[in-house]
Amino acid sequence: MGYLVKSTIDGTPVTGTANTITSSVLIVANSLTVGDIFEVNWGFSKLVATATVSVRLYINTSNTLTGATQLALYGTTANLIAGCLGRILYIKSTTDTQLYPTTATVINADVASLTPTSLNIDWTVSQYLIIALNHSAGTSNNTFSTFLLGLKR
Repeated sequence: MGYLVKSTIDGTPVTGTANTITSSVLIVANSLTVGDIFEVNWGFSKLVATATVSVRLYINTSNTLTGATQLALYGTTANLIAGCLGRILYIKSTTDTQLYPTTATVINADVASLTPTSLNIDWTVSQYLIIALNHSAGTSNNTFSTFLLGLKR
């Protein structure tokens, strides 16, 4: 048990309204297998409270949003300046990785009644965890902040 991936380097600031990659880390092929539980935690900060932000977590075999699978979405209010988010992935079989939820705007899935989502993620090939965000007003400057951690339990 320990960190599979971690980064404490600030992501690229995002100043436009387009969904834009701000940070990513690589999970090396075969690092996760059937029976593993993988916990992902990340944080973000906004420099000003003038726009709402949508923060998304994706997984993909390449470091791009094209073809990426969304693992999480969190939508902020304009007044929220920073947040810490997380998801837990349960690798049930070679074709079934489950998590709660992928699209609900919930920080802690434990506080809501949710149905699990099953994804077919091939852990025998390298995968990128990607953080992307966009905001409602192009005048606000948002940055992905300080950490992205992947803990293998």
